[in-house]
Amino acid sequence: MNMELIKGVWREIRKHYDDPFWWKKATRYYFSSLVHRMLCNQGGIDVPMQDWDNLIILDACRADLFEETIDFDRKNYKRIISRGSTTIEWLEKNFKGRKFYDTIYVTANPFVSLKVGDSFYKIVEVWKTAFDEKVGTVLPKDVMKYALKSFKEDKRLIVHFMQPHYPFITIKKDWRDGLKFLTMEALYGSNYLQKTSLKKHPIDVFEALQMGLIDKNKVWKGYKSNLELVWKYVRKLIEKLSGKTVVTSDHGEMIGERILFLPIRGYGHPRGIRNPELIEVPWLEFDGERRKIKAASHTELEKNRIQKSVKKLTHRIRV
Repeated sequence: MNMELIKGVWREIRKHYDDPFWWKKATRYYFSSLVHRMLCNQGGIDVPMQDWDNLIILDACRADLFEETIDFDRKNYKRIISRGSTTIEWLEKNFKGRKFYDTIYVTANPFVSLKVGDSFYKIVEVWKTAFDEKVGTVLPKDVMKYALKSFKEDKRLIVHFMQPHYPFITIKKDWRDGLKFLTMEALYGSNYLQKTSLKKHPIDVFEALQMGLIDKNKVWKGYKSNLELVWKYVRKLIEKLSGKTVVTSDHGEMIGERILFLPIRGYGHPRGIRNPELIEVPWLEFDGERRKIKAASHTELEKNRIQKSVKKLTHRIRV
């Protein structure tokens, strides 16, 4: 029996025990995940084993959104099936327990370090140094900047942008029509159990949609605007990188579509759900002069480990 899983479930129950909306959502997706594990194909593309020098991840980009929004050469494009419906699931099923010492991973998503931090030659954690408190995410311009600084000719490069994942950056605040979201501080703060605000205020736009507080078209508009924004920086990055580049995604989003086999609608990206909206993602290839990739030597790995330790120590001293 997985004790860590049991502890995690217990922590969540303690936080949300008096919130009926949380119970409804938790049981909905737990049951749906069980059904999908029994009835749906759990496979998907093995991302690191594909042919690429640079892999650009657009977090939470479903295939139909990409096809509707981006102008690209269809000859170099296909839909693929992702191994996960969340970033964590995608990371675990593609990288966990495997070693890729020929790969540098530049990421705006903290789950990379938390879940597969020892799988790569180097992880560049953009979210640690370039998180924009005002917008509540890492901006694509900063991810591009770190990717170019981290590029090495003899290593594969993964660049993980946070967009088009919510929050929607370019949409003006008035798109919410007065809608207020519950902050993470309020959700996880010490006074949470005395609060009833979750019954009035959602955590994010997908909960707002589920609660009937916002229009589906507005959500799609915001989702699309995030993709349009990040694509400007993706194109600039591709132009500056040598080698073959692939643009794809870890998972998609559900905006009220019916969950397969069940009379239940899905919102956001719950784990274990094998709906097309969640697991069908884009795969767009850009050809370039191929690089000679090689795994790091023992000496190079040791040097990299020491540099990382020194950086951590320096940070602690400054703090």
